[in-house]
Amino acid sequence: MKNGIRRETDPQKLYEKDREILNSKFNRYNKSLADAMQDLNVTRRRYGRRSVEYMEAYMEVEKWKYNIEEVKLTAKFIRPNNAEDMNYRIYQFRTFSARLNAVISDKLDLRFHGTPIYYAEQIIRSGNISSSADRYNGFVKSTNPKGEISATTVRSMNRTVAFYTDLTAYERSLPCGCVFALLPKGKQDEKLKIMDAMGSVNLKRNPEQLFGIFTSPENKARVQKWMQESRLDASKVYTFEEFIDMVQEKSRFLDEGKTRSVRATANSPSGFGGGEVQKIAFGRSTGNLTRLQSSLRGIFSRGKKVSQEINDEGFDRDF
Repeated sequence: MKNGIRRETDPQKLYEKDREILNSKFNRYNKSLADAMQDLNVTRRRYGRRSVEYMEAYMEVEKWKYNIEEVKLTAKFIRPNNAEDMNYRIYQFRTFSARLNAVISDKLDLRFHGTPIYYAEQIIRSGNISSSADRYNGFVKSTNPKGEISATTVRSMNRTVAFYTDLTAYERSLPCGCVFALLPKGKQDEKLKIMDAMGSVNLKRNPEQLFGIFTSPENKARVQKWMQESRLDASKVYTFEEFIDMVQEKSRFLDEGKTRSVRATANSPSGFGGGEVQKIAFGRSTGNLTRLQSSLRGIFSRGKKVSQEINDEGFDRDF
């Protein structure tokens, strides 16, 4: 790597280098964990378990446990890149947020939580979208305390797409991540909206809060498989393009004034019945297309350069 740009272009060689980097991290993190545990024991004997010093040393142990698990999870999914997947992800990185904003109804109140593919699997299998503080005994990886998760609105979701969805993780030979589109529930989520946050979500106890999951075509089948194995609704898994199409049709229905804003209640599922789809099909207009074309012109007029590298340790993220 020179000046922040990778010079190697062969996918297999890049993959082999990225595996070496993961192995190096794993060894380094294990040593750091061993040192932190030794320090924890010394601190406990010197200051006691109720001391500030002990809690700080304890959090250091939890930090290295978190980092080691992340490396292990990453190693499950690393693979050589392919050009089709990379081009798809570059296009979504450049255009997705503007295209979604161009078609979504103001009546559709969605929150977006992006996460790497390895954490998406954990979310689906456990059924929980939670912060690191909930999962690692109080260790805070990001700004989210216990009981809260990061969740942008449609107006701020460009940060979710750019930084938390691993669209550019092909630079580490990794697949794209996933975005969980969620419906808010209760007064707490309304209060947290201004901070791009919401309460933790249990997908098994509150399946109505999951509006959809979107990811790359490479991931779609396996994410659906995880959903099926977890007894969750696999029909809610989309590619980026399919998600925009679904949101556009849902928004047309809402904007016709036939229903109120969509929120998470047991009696308001996110899908359509056959009769609703027919109403949508007959009510199509060209207004959203005009807005979309205008948005795309704005994007490409600002230039076509895409960031070629996001430091994989430069952005804190919870799943």
